[in-house]
Amino acid sequence: MSKRKASATQSHPDQIDFLTILEGKHTVVTVPDEPAEEIGALNQKQKIKIWLNDAIKRSPYNREQIALMISHETGEDISETQINTWTGSSRPNMLPACVLAALTKILGPDLANNIFGPAGCVVLERSDAVFARAGQLILISNAAKEQAYQIINETPLFGSINNG
Repeated sequence: MSKRKASATQSHPDQIDFLTILEGKHTVVTVPDEPAEEIGALNQKQKIKIWLNDAIKRSPYNREQIALMISHETGEDISETQINTWTGSSRPNMLPACVLAALTKILGPDLANNIFGPAGCVVLERSDAVFARAGQLILISNAAKEQAYQIINETPLFGSINNG
């Protein structure tokens, strides 16, 4: 039995699509504002309900499908009725933190970014985190090169060769 070679058109899930970036179709990560310092600035009880409703409306899934997906992701039995209690403005039930990761995976990072943005945090999708890490490594590499050149220039033996 022979092994098939992967075709050149198949991509690895971690592969970065540079053409998308060059065409300007890649999402630009926004840096959140500094956290608010006022008393009660992070009280988001009603906002979370609004943000969750908005995320559900933008998603291709209905509430029943979302409930099934959350149940699958968390191993907890989640119903459409529970989602309705999390989103109803007059309902006392709050969105439990234990389902936030599943909701982020299912609905995207907007809900989590709305919740954590006022605290000065941002949730990145994996591809954005890869770009951010690559940028950090480039900055670290450039700083290391500058330090190496400074040491070389300050060392008598090397400095005289470099300047001479």
